[in-house]
Amino acid sequence: MASRFRENEELKFSLRSVLLNASWVRSIYIVTDNQVPNWYKEFDQRVKFISHEDIFLNKADLPTFNSHAIESNLHRIPGLSEHFLYFNDDFFLRSAVKPCDFFSKDGAQTKFFWSEQVFIPESLDEESVPVDIAAWNNVAFLEKNYGYTTNRKFKHTPMALKKSVLEQLESEHPEIFISNAAARFRSNNDYSIVSALIHHYGYANKSAIPANISYLYASFDDELFKFKMQFITTKKI
Repeated sequence: MASRFRENEELKFSLRSVLLNASWVRSIYIVTDNQVPNWYKEFDQRVKFISHEDIFLNKADLPTFNSHAIESNLHRIPGLSEHFLYFNDDFFLRSAVKPCDFFSKDGAQTKFFWSEQVFIPESLDEESVPVDIAAWNNVAFLEKNYGYTTNRKFKHTPMALKKSVLEQLESEHPEIFISNAAARFRSNNDYSIVSALIHHYGYANKSAIPANISYLYASFDDELFKFKMQFITTKKI
């Protein structure tokens, strides 16, 4: 898919936005396949590049081209804090944020942000996209193991996570982490562990709570893309 290889230096501007608007962040880990962008110049000690080899338990699972596989190993980043935020490279902070935007005051709970526009489909078919297949697998897993069911998805925003909660889920169900890591490409058996499953799991066991955050989603393929970009660069949201 061409969109997976299209590069507009999003990572550069995402990184700049964190350094500018989240100065309280102590370390920024960029996970790649032993790659460093040509534009990157070392200018901040907080920025560190992490190789897939540093976080995958089974090196035979590499190389991988599956973000679900990579995400299921993020909690193994050496030096990672108990409380951390996970960004995709197309996340940008437009204004200053604080830890309490993502975590409860005492740090016991992470915050997540329900989407009001997209939901998990009631059924799958041959046209189902990988993100919906993983969401469906998440719900089937949660219902089977924890009696929890939902049709809710999440906003495309930074994800607040606790390493200990990921480790707890892995200790209870190592099989989903193993199967995810072994899938070099997106598969019908994938779980979106970090971007969705862990938030539902946390909501079920009270280690995660719903919250609100101001955000705007803009896609290059959106007919309103230019309008949205003009809006967010000139208006407060």
